[in-house]
Amino acid sequence: MNVIRKNKSVIALLVVVSLLLGLPTYAKAEETANYFLPVHEKALSNGETFSLQVPSGGNYEYTIEGNYYSVSVEKDEYSNVLLVTGLSSGEATIVVSLYDQDFNYIASDSCKVIVTEKELGEESVVCAVGKTAQLHMSGYSQAQVGTWMSSNPTVATVNETGLVTGISMGYTDITVNCVEYNGLITTYTCRVAVSDPKIQMTSGNLAVDCTQELALTGLQPESKVTLTTSNSSVAEVWEYSNAIYAVNKGTATITCEIDGVRLTYKVTVTDPQVNVQLLPIVKGKKTKIKVTGTNKNSKISYQSTSTSIAKVDKSGYVIGKKAGSTSIQINVDGKEMFVPVSVGSSKVIGALEYAMKAIGTPYSQDKRMEKGYYDCSSLVWRAYHSAGVDIGNKYWAPTAADMAKTLVNNKKAIAYKALPVEKLQPGDLLFFAKTDGTSNGRYKNIYHVAIYCGTYGDGYGSGLLLEARTSNVGMFTYWTTDRNVVVVARPTK
Repeated sequence: MNVIRKNKSVIALLVVVSLLLGLPTYAKAEETANYFLPVHEKALSNGETFSLQVPSGGNYEYTIEGNYYSVSVEKDEYSNVLLVTGLSSGEATIVVSLYDQDFNYIASDSCKVIVTEKELGEESVVCAVGKTAQLHMSGYSQAQVGTWMSSNPTVATVNETGLVTGISMGYTDITVNCVEYNGLITTYTCRVAVSDPKIQMTSGNLAVDCTQELALTGLQPESKVTLTTSNSSVAEVWEYSNAIYAVNKGTATITCEIDGVRLTYKVTVTDPQVNVQLLPIVKGKKTKIKVTGTNKNSKISYQSTSTSIAKVDKSGYVIGKKAGSTSIQINVDGKEMFVPVSVGSSKVIGALEYAMKAIGTPYSQDKRMEKGYYDCSSLVWRAYHSAGVDIGNKYWAPTAADMAKTLVNNKKAIAYKALPVEKLQPGDLLFFAKTDGTSNGRYKNIYHVAIYCGTYGDGYGSGLLLEARTSNVGMFTYWTTDRNVVVVARPTK
């Protein structure tokens, strides 16, 4: 090994001597490579220049390989020096080829130049109170980097290595002065935002299909929030809004990572339900709304959309005040529900309760007066008959057309077209006529009747009808724009 090294040294010396004396050399390029340049690797910062000495006495050329945008090279013909200047971050290799006086190739050597940008790696950072953030200065030697300073040490401090520590919520500027190679000073600044993340509650309920934004405080606009869930089949997280979405009943732990601080929130997913389509109440009486699917931590609130018709207390007891329809809004674990409420006389409410018990019963014209079967007019007649009100006959249900004619003759009609829900009362009867251009030969071409039982309370002007249709008895939507309505009657008028 020592012999090989000695031979290579001798060869390199011969090459240099030959170049100086202008003598030809026969050494192979691979034997002389990497020996005539004084430097084979150099680290620069952008804007910094160094001189690469090339042996004199002959001719030479250079090329730039790799990232040639990262350096510039100027050739000094009189001093055999290449001036290499760093331009931008990257690596480039300066390859120098030597030739004799007759431009015969002799050898090649190279120098790798690594350029590092002069910069403060962070223009802005955010950290929480009691946490740290490291700032990174590049492109300068340790001796060139001056003292780090904070413009507001009560918000954040910084040590001699650029390590920032959050003290209190707010903003501060961290500066550092760096000495350039020409002696000038360059100042770098990093804006620091200090947060103090906290969560107002560590646990709570949320109903299925509902969302809840986490009550996070002490955040800065620059704060980064990362949410994870321990059980995505129970609760999912929506990071863009810092919210939880309840999927199924159960419990899950939501973990919040904010500016280096970890917070947790335990969510219990409930499934509140109100198993009633309509709540009929006799004027002056009260009844309780039952909410199921909750737990001991569920908070339930009730509110009437019209307290002049019905009031509700904090326990869910509804009191009928005057005839009409309204709704009770129920809020529980983030879920909003509406229960339609109909208030009327004992006869009206009795008829509604009878008709509601028939929901789901099969429709049949042939068996319309038999137990367990209804058509539209027999449902209405039997409902009111059970409450002591007979329409047209005490023993048999007339057709819808005959029923309408009887009510009109007895001055029970209140309109001859569809009315808005505000002008209807529970128990009103709506009669519908054929509008396809054909005639059934009956009064006003009427073919169907339904009981108005209340409003949805959804703000869209729609109501609820109890009626027997072609399949069974059910509750359906009433639209005030229905042009088929030709008579509206109030049997208890």
